[in-house]
Amino acid sequence: MRYESCFVQSQTGKRRRFDTVTLSPRSFALAAQTAAGWSRGAILALTSAVLVNGLVCGVTNAGAAVHDLDDVRAAVRAFLVANVGGIESPEQVEVGIVDPRLRLAPCGQPLKVFFSAGGAGAGNTTVGVRCLGPSPWLIYVPGRVNVYRNVVVTTRAIPRRSVIGEADVRLERREVSNQTAGYLEAPQLAVGRVARRPMSIGSVIEPAALRNRRLVRRGERVTILADTGRLVVQMKGKALMDGASGERVRVENLSSGRIVEGTVTASGQIRVRH
Repeated sequence: MRYESCFVQSQTGKRRRFDTVTLSPRSFALAAQTAAGWSRGAILALTSAVLVNGLVCGVTNAGAAVHDLDDVRAAVRAFLVANVGGIESPEQVEVGIVDPRLRLAPCGQPLKVFFSAGGAGAGNTTVGVRCLGPSPWLIYVPGRVNVYRNVVVTTRAIPRRSVIGEADVRLERREVSNQTAGYLEAPQLAVGRVARRPMSIGSVIEPAALRNRRLVRRGERVTILADTGRLVVQMKGKALMDGASGERVRVENLSSGRIVEGTVTASGQIRVRH
């Protein structure tokens, strides 16, 4: 039996027409339930053949010619290899199983492959495969891309507020596709900075886990560098706030009592440009 089109009523009462898609009877029933209001995540748990908006409208006869599902998986693999950076070997790409009960109509045209809405490149992702042939169909196939990088990790447990030393970090090759908070790729980016939170031994150091060391503290006497572009004049001042190198802080000129704002230098002075 083959349906050329179908109308499925959603939970809001709207009737929507979906494009023709060829499916097994069970997948057709699942898709109809999806269109009636099931979440895409729920269907993903049941079958790897998820159809856009939960749609499907076609079932072929058991003896009809079908599209090779291995061709679908090969198209997904080739797409991921070509479109995700950091792949050094095809073994880094894993393509999910396509439900063997699917009976997709032969396409007769090159398949169109694309990332689904919200689909990520590295890590777990979902790829859409569309046929634009005489009997069009659309399925989604889960996949995963494992990406490896040399990243900075801790060599010991790092307490909060500790200054990172050269012996505290090293480069190590890690799988980073799930490292959504980022990572550092050079030890120099961590050395001399301060841990915002405790880190266990072997932890990948995330950029947000570190802050620059405070070179100026509130209430301390500091040197103000009044920079006119042609002349730099030094004067005594008092810091009115903490600051790390490159940060802007307020400082009081002890000679005039005037409060100005300047930038903390690497040597702990406050540069004020006029």
